[in-house]
Amino acid sequence: MSVLQDAQAALEQGKFDEALNLFQQCVEKTDCSELPGGPAEAYRMCAKCAFLTQDHATGLEYARKGEHAAVSQGNTREEAEAHLTQGVLYGQLSVYQLAIEHCSKAYQLFGEEWPLRAASALNNTAIIYEEIGQIAKAVEYYDSARKVMQTEDDPSYEGLEDADLMNLGIILSNLGRLLGMNGSAEEGCAYLDESREIFRTCANPSYEAHSIAKYADVLNNEGRTEESEEMYRQALELMSDLPVKSWLEEILLNYATLLMDDGRYHEAEGPLFQAEERLEEQQPIQNTIRCYELMGRFYEYRGDLENALMYERRALKLQKELGVRIGDNNLTKALALLDLERVKLERELYRLQNTELRDLKARLEESNRQLEEQLIHDPLTGLLNRRYLMAHMPGELARITRSGEDLGVVFADVDQFKMINDTHSHQAGDEVLVRIAALLTDCLRKGDLVIRYGGDEFILLLPGADEKNLSTVISKIHEAVERELWEDISPGLTVQLSLGGVNAEGDLDLQQILQIADERMYAAKRTPGL
Repeated sequence: MSVLQDAQAALEQGKFDEALNLFQQCVEKTDCSELPGGPAEAYRMCAKCAFLTQDHATGLEYARKGEHAAVSQGNTREEAEAHLTQGVLYGQLSVYQLAIEHCSKAYQLFGEEWPLRAASALNNTAIIYEEIGQIAKAVEYYDSARKVMQTEDDPSYEGLEDADLMNLGIILSNLGRLLGMNGSAEEGCAYLDESREIFRTCANPSYEAHSIAKYADVLNNEGRTEESEEMYRQALELMSDLPVKSWLEEILLNYATLLMDDGRYHEAEGPLFQAEERLEEQQPIQNTIRCYELMGRFYEYRGDLENALMYERRALKLQKELGVRIGDNNLTKALALLDLERVKLERELYRLQNTELRDLKARLEESNRQLEEQLIHDPLTGLLNRRYLMAHMPGELARITRSGEDLGVVFADVDQFKMINDTHSHQAGDEVLVRIAALLTDCLRKGDLVIRYGGDEFILLLPGADEKNLSTVISKIHEAVERELWEDISPGLTVQLSLGGVNAEGDLDLQQILQIADERMYAAKRTPGL
């Protein structure tokens, strides 16, 4: 077998990392003659593999290379495919405006020459609108995609090849669930029935099971528990013998949730523990968080508070990790927007006379400076952020080690912050964080720094502060928190802050310092008043 054939086989078997490596070899050796789209298609396949491993930033790099290769080759079809791939990847990174722009460009390029691919571009545009909550717009695009594929000459879709028929099934499945979950259950279920028949015709039990599970979601949303339960069972039975069980964890968790909401915790144990066994590193982190939350709820019902607390802590830890990932996604978004701005400015450069170049260069430099400022500041509180800490703290530690100065580090955490959000609203939670940021800043000296580390956590850096100074500062902060009128934000709201301090000395690195401060903060949390 050729390298390309090995790559395609690995992709079909779900070995996405191996497939990516092999497609890369094809590009490097310019061995793309077997692919109709040549190097542009090879780059697109690399982007697809990166997408399937959830490495969306790498996927974007390959998709852009595919676009450039397609333009060089004069291949309009592959240029459209590259734009569509970029649209999907920007959507995954929550850069929705760019996602829609690329999908729209793909739709224009596909045009009437490749109408079925144009329908795929419409479908992906609908997915983005659904993601940002514009339901009417999403329905419009899903329906437009459906109509492109249902021509007057072939209203029953009989003329479609299997691959195109699969795409139609996906469109109908997406449209059906969206309608069904938003007040049009009967119409939604009709589309889901149609999609199920299509997947059955194409002999694709994985997609058929997913369509059945979506049907179950709609029924459960309508309060038809028994019918929904039967549909979940059908979906799970259909997936039982499949080698690659896509969406299984999601279906198991939805089924377990239905049973637990119905008070049948003993029946939920099977699907819940089966979902936990399947959790892997490449699973969406949201599925893992949801599984751990349900496990905590399950053990709490059984009276096993130790295990319930363990799973709640696991879920909380992953939620914090997700916050960091979202921050990284926001960085990717900012860089993408900067890249777009740079392209626009560079185009403008070519059109301007030499006398205008200096003004334009200044604008570009100012754009870069503003972006750099945005990347190291938290948009909610205006404080410096975790990225700033990680970039500048190692140098600061090296400096105080040379000079022998003291450096106090305090880890602060808002107690029961999730309960504040759940009880008083996320808007109230945001206002609490803003006030905490201002309160901490007011309690410190000029030259001290307050950093929003993530979520409800803050780091205080106090140059020249020894252990005695740290104790004084922590007491001052506790007093300020107690004096604050929290009920101005929401009636009945109370806020407490746990703090732990450490003097950064000796050979401790950043992670060790933060770990000690974190442990002392948790010790304070377990002993209120400290």
